[in-house]
Amino acid sequence: MKLRLVAALLPLLAAGVACTDSNTPDRSDRYDWYIVVPPDTLTFHWAPAELPVRYWVQDSAHAQVLIQRGISVWQSTVGAGSFKGILVADSTTADVIVRVEPLSPFVAARRLFAGPGTSCEAVTAVDTGSTRFQLLLPMRMDLNVIGDPLTDSAQACLTRVAAHEVGHTLGLFQHSDDPADLMYVFPAVNRPSTRDANTVITLYGTSRNVVPVGP
Repeated sequence: MKLRLVAALLPLLAAGVACTDSNTPDRSDRYDWYIVVPPDTLTFHWAPAELPVRYWVQDSAHAQVLIQRGISVWQSTVGAGSFKGILVADSTTADVIVRVEPLSPFVAARRLFAGPGTSCEAVTAVDTGSTRFQLLLPMRMDLNVIGDPLTDSAQACLTRVAAHEVGHTLGLFQHSDDPADLMYVFPAVNRPSTRDANTVITLYGTSRNVVPVGP
């Protein structure tokens, strides 16, 4: 099953989440992260033995710097023991491939929902395979700049969107309903909020039923 997690464009079906232990910090202020494909609820996160997650990033529009920043803000949020990402020079070894290019017509047709003045957009493709319990690697992320990619407005947009898309690669497969969150469907901030932190930390403390499978 292939999913396209579109920044500012594609919310997914929600469901309830498990309660946290009473001895842990209160992380009840959060949103749902997983995919519901009846009768299955699909949860994915990286296991310690799979770290660091390897990102190959096209050298264009400062994308390498922006993705590295996105990795860093999520790593500091969830903790390096749970998530760590690195950039790699060889795309054949990557868990996530990031390209800077126009999005497919499927995605571009939804651009009107992003509102006027939008200077960038992105999509992360997740393929859980025919069994739905395998995440097929590499994941693929496309960034698109509408206009000059090196303008201040485009770089500010890409900073937000790149960090948002890195969040999807951690396993945050849904969007928040709060504009103050980085994982809001129209990201307006460039780093995780308290709700983002509560969600990703809860995710990484939850058993997964989707495992990554290399190429």
